[in-house]
Amino acid sequence: MPTIGIPARDGKILVSVAVLVPRSDRQDPEPFRALVDTGAQVSAIGPRVVEWFGADPYLTTTMRTASGVAEPVHLFRAIIGIIAPDTDAADFLWVPVNAIGLARAQPEYDVIIGMDILALVHASLIEGTLTLSY
Repeated sequence: MPTIGIPARDGKILVSVAVLVPRSDRQDPEPFRALVDTGAQVSAIGPRVVEWFGADPYLTTTMRTASGVAEPVHLFRAIIGIIAPDTDAADFLWVPVNAIGLARAQPEYDVIIGMDILALVHASLIEGTLTLSY
């Protein structure tokens, strides 16, 4: 069973991912930083990812935030690959997702890994290290 361990830093778990947006201007995976967010039901891509790929949303809809506010969101088809630390290849896990487009860029990450991806693997957080295996 392939396994990777990712240490938490400053209370956040940041991982390297490769992203591919089908039917976009670029057809090669590109590396980005991602925040693992167990409170997010779905994964998301930020403005830098959308700009890099020249991607257009396949759907614009309304979603209710955790605070109960309804906000318009763009949805993108994307494939996200989690990159094992100390490797150059995203050979751990590739997952096709319907990702929400984040409205604002974040300084530390460009992608959010939500439960739509985490539900496909065994994930455990022990002593500040997230272990993913599948």
